[in-house]
Amino acid sequence: MGESVKSIRGCALRCLLAASLVLLAAFTRDASAQIWTGLGADDNWSTGANWLGGTAPASSSTTSLTFQAPAPRQSTVVDAPWTVNQMVIFGGFQFSGQPITFAGTNPHIQFSALSITIANPIVLTAGLDLFAPPSGLELDGGITGTGGLGLGGLTVRYTLRGVSTYTGGTAVGPGTTLIVGGTVPGPVTLTSANAVLGGAGTISGPVIVNGSTSFAPGAVIAGILDVGDLTLAGNMLVTIAGTAQGTQYSSASVAGTVDLTGSSLSLSGTYVPVPGDVFTLIANDATDPVVGTFAGLPEGATVNLNGMTLRLSYVGGTGNDVTLTAVAPVVPAAIPQVPTLSEWALVLLAMGVLAAGASRVRRR
Repeated sequence: MGESVKSIRGCALRCLLAASLVLLAAFTRDASAQIWTGLGADDNWSTGANWLGGTAPASSSTTSLTFQAPAPRQSTVVDAPWTVNQMVIFGGFQFSGQPITFAGTNPHIQFSALSITIANPIVLTAGLDLFAPPSGLELDGGITGTGGLGLGGLTVRYTLRGVSTYTGGTAVGPGTTLIVGGTVPGPVTLTSANAVLGGAGTISGPVIVNGSTSFAPGAVIAGILDVGDLTLAGNMLVTIAGTAQGTQYSSASVAGTVDLTGSSLSLSGTYVPVPGDVFTLIANDATDPVVGTFAGLPEGATVNLNGMTLRLSYVGGTGNDVTLTAVAPVVPAAIPQVPTLSEWALVLLAMGVLAAGASRVRRR
């Protein structure tokens, strides 16, 4: 009975996988893509039995790979350096092992899953586009090469870890969030609506945040986001949960210039500041002054957080930092009380008694 159940389950899994692969082959962008089945004895890319047709894909600039769940093996191992043109991933696959080089015409990664991790080093020979429906992709292995990254997809979150040195820059598309947890070269540019940049890593080059986009240092990953030049014409989002910089409130450390022309400031969080609390939103190195101000907030302007007043300065900290300082509420001066009619009568009576007493003293 037990063996029969196992046999039926195995048959059902194989049938479901086969049906999924047929549908995928019909709708995938590249009909020549090689499709991962995960039916081999290990997780390696070089194992032919892991691929539909029984042959491992070639390492070339025209190779297209598709990974579709369900599959018995979703933690795949790139057991030798591999060159591909595109990867299409449907399901929560994990990738590890040797470097993956993206080459050829229009290299890209297309994916659809709540959590996908590529831990392999990635090498670019041209610009690499990544796009998806609502989803998440984490690249942990570091990215090198001469191309750039184009990140797209509404409500998609990309997390970049490791040390990256690619030279083509990064463009963050509409509705897309980029979280930097490692080291990323600049420029990083947000020019499309509702894009968000945050994290606690390092962007070694310029950061440009334009239009209806947001700069949220420390978002998702607690810490301080280090950047090169910062040009902020979007919204700076700061969440304050306490006074510890980088752990209880988000902050940015800028190694170059700071230009806030056309920007705005938004505060959130549950912490109720007390007079004397200082929050350094942007730590600006050296002595170069901050250019521009947040919209409607000149030097010395005040903002409110949970009923407390915070005074904004662009010359705070070491003289050129952007800070918020909690100030004591202003207590109105006491208004002198004007005596009532009955109080005036008592005053006059007292004066009369005093005058009578003085007159008696003089007569004696």
